[in-house]
Amino acid sequence: MRRFFYGTYRYALRILGQYGLFLSALAVISLYLGWSRGLYVGPLAVLAIVTLATSLVMTIPRLTPGWIERPDSALKGGMVFLLSALVVMLFVVFGMSTIIPLQIQEPLSRTIAFSMSGVSALFGTIMGWSALFYGILPDRQDSDPDTPANE
Repeated sequence: MRRFFYGTYRYALRILGQYGLFLSALAVISLYLGWSRGLYVGPLAVLAIVTLATSLVMTIPRLTPGWIERPDSALKGGMVFLLSALVVMLFVVFGMSTIIPLQIQEPLSRTIAFSMSGVSALFGTIMGWSALFYGILPDRQDSDPDTPANE
């Protein structure tokens, strides 16, 4: 079961990182259109840099810290669980902010923004809970099957 949660966690981590890279590419288009229309795009540019850095750390295994790559204790799993909530908030706010400079009409822009937020929320939730369960579940190789659980 522990292997299942680890595989699910790794998959969600990489997919969420790649989705952040997609949002960063979309932000380049939004920044260009917003800048050309005379809109103030400073906060969006800062969010784009933070999202790009976060996405690269999540996507490229060499850049991912070891405790995020393998949250094999309850403390590490809990920290990744909390960080996944922060990443979801970052990606949701960033995804909604990239729609604003495109100046799409209201019902369609709201639908697009909420759809983009849903992807972040889905994979972020899967990533957080699977990291937490992976960290909490005991490693079967460490326990001796001949010893009772009460000793």
